[in-house]
Amino acid sequence: MVQQKLDSLFRREGDRLNNANRKNLKGPARALYLGGFVKLERANSLVDSGIGLARMRVKKGIENESKK
Repeated sequence: MVQQKLDSLFRREGDRLNNANRKNLKGPARALYLGGFVKLERANSLVDSGIGLARMRVKKGIENESKK
């Protein structure tokens, strides 16, 4: 049973990567989709509208560089 759940998890992650590559998702759209926040069909439209950017977190390295 545990083995089946692990197999399912790795299969799901692999499928998400394949789908993101097939649709040529880049940047925030790719991050939102791979993070499981949005569905594949809506990833680009959310980022283009600006709504999806509210779900993104700023990395601490970028935040520290902007303060300097």
